Amino acid sequence: MKLYEFAPTRSIRVRWTLQELGIDFEAIPVNLLTGEHRSPAFLKINPAGKLPVLVDGDMVLTESIAIVLYLAEKYRDKGLIPTDLQHRAQLMRWLLFTTTELEQPLWPSPAIQRFTQRASGCLASWRLRATILRKWRMYSKGT
Repeated sequence: MKLYEFAPTRSIRVRWTLQELGIDFEAIPVNLLTGEHRSPAFLKINPAGKLPVLVDGDMVLTESIAIVLYLAEKYRDKGLIPTDLQHRAQLMRWLLFTTTELEQPLWPSPAIQRFTQRASGCLASWRLRATILRKWRMYSKGT
């Protein structure tokens, strides 16, 4: 399994999911700043030239939420996706919330921009982001 990614992008969702599931994958960085996403080689993988991209055997999948749901379904035994319909509906609700409501005010913030500029590209940055997001989730719940 291959994940084409670039550090401060929606690739974080897919990387985080793969790591939470404990799935081995090959991380392939695609540097958006140098235009690698517009190279003929990358456009053969994703003609839209966007990240992230997951390649699983013959299947190529784009769009971070679609990839996350695919992984959760593929590795259902890992328990990331609920089997109960109402709980699944809540999962969909929160996935959509992150893309439609949370993302816009979170990523453009100066603090997040400074963080991503400093931490971009290294594995430690992914772990740090996961910690920040977990703490934000705990804070937002009032715990």
